[in-house]
Amino acid sequence: MLDVPIAYGSCYSRALHDTGIREAIRRGEIRIHPAPLDEQFQPSSLDVRVGRVVVFDQQAQRKYVKTPLELTDRFGKNYPDRKNLPILIPSNCMARIYLHERITLDQHETSVDLRSGRGRIFLKLNSRFLYWNESVLCDPSVEPHVDVWNLNSSPIQLYGHDRFAQIFFHPTTTKGNGAIVNDQAKAGELALQIGNPETIGPYVLFRAGDHVFKPNANGVIDTRIQREDDCEQVSLEKTVVLNFGDCAVVQLHPKIQIPNNLGIHILHRLPPEQESFSTKPNSSFLSFEPNRCNAGWVDPGYIGNVTAHIWANRCGMSIKKGDPVALGLFVLYDTPVERKYGSTTILSTHQHSKGTPR
Repeated sequence: MLDVPIAYGSCYSRALHDTGIREAIRRGEIRIHPAPLDEQFQPSSLDVRVGRVVVFDQQAQRKYVKTPLELTDRFGKNYPDRKNLPILIPSNCMARIYLHERITLDQHETSVDLRSGRGRIFLKLNSRFLYWNESVLCDPSVEPHVDVWNLNSSPIQLYGHDRFAQIFFHPTTTKGNGAIVNDQAKAGELALQIGNPETIGPYVLFRAGDHVFKPNANGVIDTRIQREDDCEQVSLEKTVVLNFGDCAVVQLHPKIQIPNNLGIHILHRLPPEQESFSTKPNSSFLSFEPNRCNAGWVDPGYIGNVTAHIWANRCGMSIKKGDPVALGLFVLYDTPVERKYGSTTILSTHQHSKGTPR
């Protein structure tokens, strides 16, 4: 039996869904140039596109890296903001991706996640925060960007102006459309609606399912091309060992079905109080520590198995069917989203997924 973890203290307890984002844009509280395309509006977020990119190869890292923020663009290979431009990120290298969009905010803050398809090929987001100078009112002259690492054993090829990440908007002065559920009883009620996963306090607990997918070194992974040999499927009926630095896409149980007024934020990491450097860590959660889940969001309307994109970043780890793998928090909206995941008007690649990589 897992103990109840200390409540997750999210600094972004309120959020907008698709209707709220459009309304905030109309009111001028969120200003985006160039204006986003209709396909960029997702149920709970706005997709953003690849703009200018700087790739830091291993030579640049050896010479200049102390922290990612100390890398300046002159040390890397620069790719201009150009549509359809191929951008190659070598294995175990970092890329600084500037958004094609310029975003200016008033009375809102943002967080960022990779699109699920990018997390499943083992791009790792350095931070859920956009790097820029102001948190409430952003200077239009500052280019917002994210830093990502290619943890795959193969190079990854992106393309200019392709969608790669999603921005979430959090109002600072109004209620917004939705809020994180921190109440244990309410979380239990919501869990019954989506497929009855276990809950621990306000958290949803996901366990390892039937299989994992481990990357194969089979040449460049082209984000516009689907290939069956990008990953190797491995059954979890027997224990699977991940060595230090290894990555895997893990199918999670149970299968879920999310209503149109609910989302799930899969935590990228444990609440700090549960990690091993804490004075009183919860021993039940020690297997979580090496895991860093990318693209940690499940949209309203999603049906299928969720995946965790884990990385053994501190030591090796083993995993088998039924092991606890990921924690999530419910985000409950006061009105349904306009376009749920799976709608014909948005590209819902992973609807009815059985937990496959791409």
